[in-house]
Amino acid sequence: PNPFKHTTNINYSLPSESSVSIKIMDLAGKVVAASTSKLFPPGNHTFQWNANKLSEGLYFCQLQAGKAVETKKIILHK
Repeated sequence: PNPFKHTTNINYSLPSESSVSIKIMDLAGKVVAASTSKLFPPGNHTFQWNANKLSEGLYFCQLQAGKAVETKKIILHK
């Protein structure tokens, strides 16, 4: 859900095997959470983000799979 409280799941689907990394950034562009780059098989996957220690507000989630990059807004509401 967006906005979310405390934790959220970031779901994504891969058409083929890809190296995936996920970064969560604040408004200033500072990375506040990240996954290590890892190879995933095709199919559906989930990254769970626990934001308990962060202030509420707007964040950006950037998912990079191979050469494709997608960034979306996430709102943390406590």
